[in-house]
Amino acid sequence: MNITPLGLTGEAALAYASFGDMFPVVIVLMDPDMRCTWASPGARSVLGYEPEAMVGVSVADIVHPDDLGDAAGMATEVVSDPAASLANPAASTLVEFPVRLLNGSGDYEMFNVSGRLIDEQGHTLGVIRPASEYRALDGVIESLGSRGDLSVVLASVADLIRTQFRVDRACVIHDMGGCLTVVPGERGRVCSSEDRRMARRLLQTIRVNGLSQDLVVDGDTWAVPVLSETGESLFGVVAMPAPRPGGPALLDQYLLRRAAKLAAVAFARDRDDRLLRRAATTDYLTGVANRRHFEALLATSALEPGALPLRLLYIDVDDFKAVNDTFGHRVGDEVLAAVAARLRNNVRPGDFVGRLGGDEFAVAAPGMPAAVFDRVRERIDEAIRQPVTVGGETVAITASIGVAAASDEDSLETILERGDDDMFCSKRSGHART
Repeated sequence: MNITPLGLTGEAALAYASFGDMFPVVIVLMDPDMRCTWASPGARSVLGYEPEAMVGVSVADIVHPDDLGDAAGMATEVVSDPAASLANPAASTLVEFPVRLLNGSGDYEMFNVSGRLIDEQGHTLGVIRPASEYRALDGVIESLGSRGDLSVVLASVADLIRTQFRVDRACVIHDMGGCLTVVPGERGRVCSSEDRRMARRLLQTIRVNGLSQDLVVDGDTWAVPVLSETGESLFGVVAMPAPRPGGPALLDQYLLRRAAKLAAVAFARDRDDRLLRRAATTDYLTGVANRRHFEALLATSALEPGALPLRLLYIDVDDFKAVNDTFGHRVGDEVLAAVAARLRNNVRPGDFVGRLGGDEFAVAAPGMPAAVFDRVRERIDEAIRQPVTVGGETVAITASIGVAAASDEDSLETILERGDDDMFCSKRSGHART
């Protein structure tokens, strides 16, 4: 059987040229002896062979010896009795399997190969695709399934784009964390200042033009927005250099939008994970650590070098029930939030604040010298004493403060109990005492 593109005109010629040049796929026709009788132009870009050079090549010539047994076995089973195989409905199904093929550079490379019988003489049609696209897609699915770090998932999405379009680079751009981030698809690639300028320009262009799934062509860059589920929020942008002159075709747009949807899943999952972590570790009213998270932070910080002595303040707002009874619970909530804010504003970046429950708070200061700790305690005491104004009501507050310090012989329970006891001693000796 000898099929040649010569003589094709009109839509047939366009289809042939498009499939041969625009897509990373090789179509081959094989005789009953598993020798190639014709290959599409894709052989040039995918395998590194001129199509004419493929004619006469046997499966045994290019399949890796370790893969040859499986490939030959499947082919022999189909072509040994072509009539029976064609009568089997399964013969009309293209089943892909991975196999290593010898490329034009003399190296074995992994491809996905599928084929089907086309006549009773035993001729077969084969389709060869680079396996890199499948591996890249598997990377995205695996990183999403394992709930990998956002940057890891976005890098796998960018790598998928790079592989599908056979470009040397691609990236996902976002500023979700408050700063511009460019996640490349290549491991170890460092984004240049030009990359960052391009990223900033794309984000600005999309925000100015309005949110949509429309592709953006910016010079020699193709990009598509990554939108939230409702389409009302911009997560980021997937971008790559134009793989060829002219604008993106419909298939290009589809593939880029599909990659953007995968990136959107990663962004949404990261957002939801952060919300869940915040709900599990943060006091909903004041925004500081809840008791469980505070104790976990305390235990973790005690193991870090330089954390000892670990100093602790226990703070209890005096007569808080009277505040609720006099002004109402809404004002009481605002008072607690104000106390938490004052605590946060008067500690170091490495210190942490927690609400232990009700009107009790704690501050942990790992590795803080005693003299500094005394000044911090006095500053916090003074800050808490400032009246809180809520909805026209001015509430005067004071607090009893207990202190504790732990060395390497002390357990977590010891320092918590010590600080709690000292706070109650302070309260019994008179309100607003330290």
